[in-house]
Amino acid sequence: MTDAAGEVCRSCGSDAIALHRSRVCVARDLVRARAWGHRLTHSDAADVYRCNDCGSLFRAPIPIADVVDRYRHDRYGSAELMRLHDAETATCLRDRDWLVAHGLRRGARVLEVGCYVGGLLAVAEHTGCAATGVDVGRETSAFVRSLGFDVVTGQLDPDDFPTASFDAVFVMNCFEQLPDPAVTLRGLRRLLRDDGSLVIRTPDADFVRDAHTPALRATAGRTGVLGVPFVRCLSSRALDEMLRAGHFQPVASRGVGGPWMQVAARAA
Repeated sequence: MTDAAGEVCRSCGSDAIALHRSRVCVARDLVRARAWGHRLTHSDAADVYRCNDCGSLFRAPIPIADVVDRYRHDRYGSAELMRLHDAETATCLRDRDWLVAHGLRRGARVLEVGCYVGGLLAVAEHTGCAATGVDVGRETSAFVRSLGFDVVTGQLDPDDFPTASFDAVFVMNCFEQLPDPAVTLRGLRRLLRDDGSLVIRTPDADFVRDAHTPALRATAGRTGVLGVPFVRCLSSRALDEMLRAGHFQPVASRGVGGPWMQVAARAA
């Protein structure tokens, strides 16, 4: 039942995996994706596999340390960083009602894992939250600190923060690239107070599986999912099961079945 002997799904651990799209086809997809102007961390061609049990997708395995290094050493330049910051801030302002409903409330203590260019942190501050960001990128984290935000450079280490020190955690830019999302979720549960909020934004494998088809290619290219430039793409079911295993109760979702889904959960 598998075309990749010895490999297992990066989401559920099943060995019921099969080749979904060859590296030759992925290379063509990535050319189209770059034509849309996207900066792709995973810009190299690789075979993509699907899990026949949970429906998730993942790229042919590469060392996780290599993934982290790619983000750590990303270079943008100040003008591009500011452009990206303004664009991300505008997106978060557009989605402010959703974010406020799921933890971005005045007076809340907020953590963003993978804060990138600081758009969410800007809206959190404007809303009256006390916000902290964590990002592995050296240039991006230095840039966001230069804007006056509290940002830690490096991978998240839950031991750096007291237990139950946050009312809400947001993972909006990196869940699909985390070395071990299940381990991260356990760490985040320790950092959240009881009944605290978690919001995750990540590509939806149910859309990405068909993103290369003529009907969806333009949408996929425009939204940055063409070519599967991620370590993994979870199906909504796989993400739900991962959250529950990490002691979170999913409470709301938006965008499911589209390029990017957002799922809100409560610490259970």
